[in-house]
Formats: sequence, C-alpha cells, structure tokens
Amino acid sequence: VAAAAGEATLASPTAFVTDSEHNAWQTERNTSLPADHLANLFMRTRVASVATDEIGPTLKRLYEAPELLAFLSALLQRPLFRLDDPIGACTINVFREGWHHAWHFDEAEFTVTLSLQAADEGGHFVFTPPLRTSADDPANAAVASVLRAQTEHAFSLPGDGTGESGGAAVPVRTAPFAPGTLQVFAGRDSFHAVTPTR
Repeated sequence: VAAAAGEATLASPTAFVTDSEHNAWQTERNTSLPADHLANLFMRTRVASVATDEIGPTLKRLYEAPELLAFLSALLQRPLFRLDDPIGACTINVFREGWHHAWHFDEAEFTVTLSLQAADEGGHFVFTPPLRTSADDPANAAVASVLRAQTEHAFSLPGDGTGESGGAAVPVRTAPFAPGTLQVFAGRDSFHAVTPTR
C-alpha cells in the first residue's frame, strides 16, 4: 500500500480534474418535469482522476493479478472480467482540500476500491443500504429522504405527501476506509457520496 500511495502522490499533480454537476442518477435534465423536481437537482462534484495509463506499476500489477480477479469472482459468486479500457480500467481518485463527490448511484453494478491515503479531516465514504431493485428503479422517495437529511438542497417531489418528507428515514453509514482497505461496493443500488476533504 505504501508503494502504491507513493506512486499515486507522484501522479496526482497532473490528474484530470472534473468539476461538474450531476443528479442522483447521473442522467440528463428532464425538461418534461418542473425545474425544481428531484430529477432536476444537479449537485456539484469536484474530483481529479489519474488514468490507467498514468498509474504506477504497483497498482497495475494488482489490477492485473489473476488472484485478485479469482477472489472477487468467488466473493460475488459470478464470473468477472477486467475492463478493457486503457484509460478507465483502473484509476486513482484524488480529492484536494474542500473537494467532494455529491450523492449519486453508479452506472456499474459493483465497484472495487482500495484506499491509499486518508484525508486529515472529512473525505468519508458515506452510503445507504441498497435502495433500488434495478437500474430502472429511481427510488425517488428514499433518495429524497437522504438528500433532505444529509444536504441543504431544495427540491420538490410531487406525490410524497407533505412535500417535506421524502419517505421513511434511510440509514446512512460511513465505510471504514483506512489505507489498505479493499471495498467491494454495490454502487448501482446503494446511494453514496464522499464528504468534503479538509
């Protein structure tokens, strides 16, 4: 882990910066819905990424290790394959001071992460239990409940009763993420975020 962290530190100054806004599902604005509808709530994310072709040899060896692939396949009880993408197969997320990743669902069913370095403060990976039954299920009431409890964003969700409650309270957990922690996460169904780093 120390070697991979050192390589990541060397590569991080030139990491590609994303400073953008997205909704919970990372989809386009829905112009058929009111501008203040939950589906049209776009939240800011700031993160940098080191691409696969720029990461050091330690993480590349780990990503390419057949033992890791066999372990993950056994854990998830299904055959898995490496992503054949020379840029995005294995990346390093870099969060600079004050940066964060807003609440969202992933496009991929599962994501595997390895923590290399903890922030001095913040930078917590927070998540809910699975809220969606499929990629087509928006889980609007649960998403609204989380966003109302965890953020200061204002939005509407017609049909949720009072307009103030997005449904029953949804538990939010913080993942233990000390350096060396390997996490396999069902990000397509579990709502999640990274809190601002300090």
